[in-house]
Amino acid sequence: MAHKQRVAYLDYLRLVAILGVITIHVTTSLNFYRQDYASLNWQILNFWDGLSRFCAPVFIMISGAIFLNPDFDLSWEKLFKKYLRRIVVSYLIWQLIYCGWYYFAKGSDLVTVAKFLIGSYDHLWYLPMIAGLYLVTPLLRPLARRRRLLEYYLLLALVFAWLLPTGLDLIRLWP
Repeated sequence: MAHKQRVAYLDYLRLVAILGVITIHVTTSLNFYRQDYASLNWQILNFWDGLSRFCAPVFIMISGAIFLNPDFDLSWEKLFKKYLRRIVVSYLIWQLIYCGWYYFAKGSDLVTVAKFLIGSYDHLWYLPMIAGLYLVTPLLRPLARRRRLLEYYLLLALVFAWLLPTGLDLIRLWP
């Protein structure tokens, strides 16, 4: 069996992003959203929360750096059986745990529990999002191998996902 070679900068980025996730969870668990925004306590929590919001995009970029690397062995079978299965199973288990918590511990009605089961519990948004990115990975890998095609794709993404929507929003807001 071949030894996996670690990429040091990705490990360091992962560590910093993990610290960011912990910071977000700590700051928002301290009744962040219920405090007076003019208070010093809110300002301090808001500073640390805002400083840490980089973490989810960093995790996404780490996944992209690994999965889109042409040297990374990623077959359809490995993608579905190893990576996507883990995400889907984890998501379903945590959804059931939270639904059980809301029903049994908090005494929520079945309609509320069903909304959580169909939707998603607050911070579980990341799992379906990353699963969706994993699903489009086979489409993106050929782009990543061809620099000009990748640059064209990124230009289109910039125009249609950011410049055009932002420009239209600014026009709508113009007095």
